[in-house]
Amino acid sequence: MSYSADKGLPYTAFKIILEEHRYMNDFLTLVMDKLHADKRYLAKLERIGGWDWERDAKQWAKSSIWPLISPLLSYFEDEKRHLKQCIEELSPIIEKLQRAPFPDGLDAEWNLDEVRKAHQQEQRELKIVQQIDAHSVSLWRSEAKTPKGSLLLEQDRNHRRAVLRQHDAAERVTYQYVNYMPSMLENHQQRAEDIKSCIQTMLTRYSELASKLSSSCSSAMNGTAAFVSSAFISPRHDQVEQENSHIMLRKAEYRNPVDYLRTARPLLGLERVESFRMIKQVIESLNNRSGLLVWSVPENGVWLDPVFELERSCVQSDLSTLLKERNTMWKLNFLKALLWSNSPLITVTDSDIKQYGGGIPRYSIETALVHMVPGHKWNDVLHIMVQILDLFRKEKEKDPFPEISHDLTHREASLSHLRSSVLHTLFDMDPSEVFPFTDEDLDKAGLLGEGKRLSTCPTGHRDNESSPEALEQVPFYLLSASTSHLPPLELSIFVLQCIDHVGQSKSPDSSFSSSSTTSSDPTSFLSNLTLTTTSQGSDSTVASPYAVSDYERAVYYRGITADGDQPDLLYRSDLATNPFPSRQPPARGSFGHLPSKSVRDVYNTSLHKVWRTVGPQIRDLVKAHKVRYSSIDPVRFVSYGEDKKETLGPPIVWIAVPPNSTSPETAHNVTQAILAILAENKAEDVVVEWREAVLSKLSGPPLMPVVNSTNPTAHVRRIFTPALNVPLATKERETEDAQGSLTMFFHENKDKNGNHSNKVLGVSNCHVLRADTTRNYVFRGAGAAKQVVRVNGMRRFQQGIEEIKSILATRGIRANTYTREIAELEAKGNRSNDDNKALRRNRQLLTDEQEDIAELEEFFAEVKSHWSDIEARNIGHLRVTKAIKAIPIDAAADTCYTEDWGAFEIDEMKFKAEFEGTFVDLGTALSSDQVNEIFYPRSGTRTTFKYPNARKLRIEEAVSRELLDHPDLLDSENQPCLIVGKDGTTTGLTFGRYAGLESYLCNDLGVETMELGIYNLGKDDPVFSDKGDSGALIWDGNGRALGQLHSGQYKGISSRSHVTYATPAWWLLERIKLEFPHAVFFRNTWSV
Repeated sequence: MSYSADKGLPYTAFKIILEEHRYMNDFLTLVMDKLHADKRYLAKLERIGGWDWERDAKQWAKSSIWPLISPLLSYFEDEKRHLKQCIEELSPIIEKLQRAPFPDGLDAEWNLDEVRKAHQQEQRELKIVQQIDAHSVSLWRSEAKTPKGSLLLEQDRNHRRAVLRQHDAAERVTYQYVNYMPSMLENHQQRAEDIKSCIQTMLTRYSELASKLSSSCSSAMNGTAAFVSSAFISPRHDQVEQENSHIMLRKAEYRNPVDYLRTARPLLGLERVESFRMIKQVIESLNNRSGLLVWSVPENGVWLDPVFELERSCVQSDLSTLLKERNTMWKLNFLKALLWSNSPLITVTDSDIKQYGGGIPRYSIETALVHMVPGHKWNDVLHIMVQILDLFRKEKEKDPFPEISHDLTHREASLSHLRSSVLHTLFDMDPSEVFPFTDEDLDKAGLLGEGKRLSTCPTGHRDNESSPEALEQVPFYLLSASTSHLPPLELSIFVLQCIDHVGQSKSPDSSFSSSSTTSSDPTSFLSNLTLTTTSQGSDSTVASPYAVSDYERAVYYRGITADGDQPDLLYRSDLATNPFPSRQPPARGSFGHLPSKSVRDVYNTSLHKVWRTVGPQIRDLVKAHKVRYSSIDPVRFVSYGEDKKETLGPPIVWIAVPPNSTSPETAHNVTQAILAILAENKAEDVVVEWREAVLSKLSGPPLMPVVNSTNPTAHVRRIFTPALNVPLATKERETEDAQGSLTMFFHENKDKNGNHSNKVLGVSNCHVLRADTTRNYVFRGAGAAKQVVRVNGMRRFQQGIEEIKSILATRGIRANTYTREIAELEAKGNRSNDDNKALRRNRQLLTDEQEDIAELEEFFAEVKSHWSDIEARNIGHLRVTKAIKAIPIDAAADTCYTEDWGAFEIDEMKFKAEFEGTFVDLGTALSSDQVNEIFYPRSGTRTTFKYPNARKLRIEEAVSRELLDHPDLLDSENQPCLIVGKDGTTTGLTFGRYAGLESYLCNDLGVETMELGIYNLGKDDPVFSDKGDSGALIWDGNGRALGQLHSGQYKGISSRSHVTYATPAWWLLERIKLEFPHAVFFRNTWSV
């Protein structure tokens, strides 16, 4: 900054000194950063390879390699020693300089302003005095002879006062110049001299360091040059020569006991892998045969003599060379010997013969082979069968099946097992015409070999001899090879790998398979239920008069979660007046009716009117009885009868307690007092219900643009876009693989000093962003270590990769189906108009699929190339996190909200190009009609929701506290409701309904708060949230923020949530404003 325009102006020198002092401080910070970098480098040097000179040098010195490596190791030690000395000397010098006091205390701005004002006032008054004319002076003199009024002229008096004020201001400034400025100049000069000395010391030490390292490097070079490799390796040559002649390395000699103990190389009876290899080798040699194949054997077993002769010959020559010299009959005899010299390739038991006496159905081929082939090598065995059958496919004179079946299974009765529809189809195939990849191609891609198989997929093909199932399952490569009338299917090796990968992940023995029971499966549900009841047809006998039956306990809340993880009922106040239907035996041919429910809010009920009064009283009452509660929620339920009729129940005070923590007797006693409170407040129709549940936190290059729904990557790219579903993780919690969701963006607008700021910050939960949630965190600025925030932690990124592979597999299968339908239509002799229309449509669909597959493959390559490095997924660093606390929201401190948030500064280079503010990508999983139906639960309501262009629902404001109490939407019963959505890292886009009133929560530490409760949308709808969704913004259809999701309630630790809890958005924005007073929310552009 230049002050030339203010030359001579008071305090200009002082301002320059202040500026120079700041520059010096910044320089010292820079120098200290250099020393810190040297320290980090030194620390890395000391950790190289975990090597320690004192510990390892003595051991290494015993080795003959020591003369070669010791010079460089000595150089490393010298470098560490000299660098450490340099750092230890320079660090205290710089630290002392950094502690120098800031030259202040003059109050320069105020004094300068005062002296300027005094000077200007004096000049104005002087001009006025100078304008007094002679007549006025003469008149004053005549009047002043006899005092009558003021002795002085008014102008003169004002000027006199202005002069004195100017004197006073000038003296104050002059005093500072005389008494303070000399020492300030001296200190400033001395500080500059000290920094000069520091720089000279640093340069001297670094020069000495370079000189010492140069000398050490020269010594290391001389020591290395002295190493003689011939002398080093000579002892090893002697050792190798001795060891190579050891008796254990001499090949053992095999002598055939049934061939006169003659020396031979064993070829029969080897391990299955080696037998497979030789069988394939023989089959390949038979492909170039001449003449007919006859699968027969000479009598009396003399066919083994040629094989024994081959074993003797292999001692001197390799098998492939010898096979070329043998004729076709000889090779077939050898192949038969290989098949009989070990256990059968296919093990057929008596039960198999009984089960599959008429042949193996196509859909059971894979299951049967897995069972029948030892070691689960069924793909290899099937491949060998195909190759043997292919050898005989032109030999129609004699059916080879009986003999081949006998040799593969070692059983006479196994013919029907190989005469399955699949093998008959394979017998007439020409794989090269329809499957463009060789075994070598497939093996290189990991699709063949031990432990590998191509996945099964729907064929859409009907066989006249097979069961007319709509979709049958056969191995994919056999399916493609078995339809020689089809045109080539243009799928890449990578798409086949995706199909295989998805098939593997869904196989019964896969670690990805799911065995959970869902409520949509009555048989599974009932089979699980019998474990908790005393008999199938009656309820169990319970000891407590207030306890519900095991049956009611398990199914009472059925339907409020989609996966059967509803909480268990503990107690309800209307048990006597509203009995639960007893379990009835199912009618013949059905599973019986199981009761179910869905959750509703409590608007326009007696409880809604008095909740703010009775809620705190109920909470205090529960605590007074020493009951450890998790939450107290207001709720209503809709029950569904056997005829699907809906019944809306009464308002309920819904109390959650940890499992096995409260008895039915305690719940009953507390409930009586709660009912009395409700009666006093004219809410007699309210029911009290207790459930067992746990409270749990729900913490898992430039970003990509959101694309049109027609783009095949629209769904799989959502985790790489700046929409609200961006998954968050932090470097600090990388080893925990913790993840969460983005709440919103805001603009800083101005920093804490009031200077303009163009920075944009993201918000999420503190427990998502920090491991330590008990303390506040504030980024200290330049030089401080940054807590890095990332998009997509390790688990979520891998999940994204799997999603791309899955959709590629689905489209590959779909393309295969279109290809078959085209072939079937083209094969028709006289096509109808409908056939021609279907043919044109399928051709276009196939073209579209192939284009989409190509685009998805390109997208996959881009993701793997640009996003695989976890460091490349860094998107910013933490600025502030607030420790998780219960913060009072009123003067009485009786009601608290949970503060659990943090803000991180986002990288402009990664966000700016695609930044559009806080918006939700409604995605492609639900159509616009489905989303409209969710937000229009009743036609003619007052909602203003309109499905947004390009699926981008922009968040433009927060739902006020008043609107939370009185929403502007009606449900199908013409009752107020607030339908909300969220897009989280784990569960994606889901919808629910706000409870209508705040819930009272109490965590394991006894901390009590009031939260917004969100229920799952309806009966058997997906859960609203799950672990990993923490931080997600909850919003309504009008683009208004309802709250920040932070926790949920579960039946147990491993189950799914049935209530989600959030901090109100209006209060969250207020809390953010306390840390960022100039923050601007809901802007759609990068610059404010």
